[in-house]
Amino acid sequence: MNPTDQARKEARKKELKKNKKQRLLVRTAVLKNKDAGQIIQELDKLDEIEYNPMEAPSLAEKVLKDKRKKLKETLDRVMRLYVSLIFTFDWFNMARLASEYLAFIINIFSIAAKRRSNLLE
Repeated sequence: MNPTDQARKEARKKELKKNKKQRLLVRTAVLKNKDAGQIIQELDKLDEIEYNPMEAPSLAEKVLKDKRKKLKETLDRVMRLYVSLIFTFDWFNMARLASEYLAFIINIFSIAAKRRSNLLE
């Protein structure tokens, strides 16, 4: 291989490695600024829109699923970050909020399923 090409290839490898580290630092900084309580509140709002029996959802089902998936992934990343950085008190609070949210969702889903089955009968 041409020595000039070899030098460019090595410089490119170093640059990519440096950029990877920078991206990781930026992602970590963004996740540190996110609040798990706010993410759970946004999930609650989506649930109110989707499972409200009095009115039809204002957003399409696919949009709701995509938003919910994105928010859950963000919540998981925030929780993992807090575990890795050993913010134990904050992590326990976030874990409590997340478990309360999941219990709430299970309750709402069962109520919505019962109402739908009653409407079909």
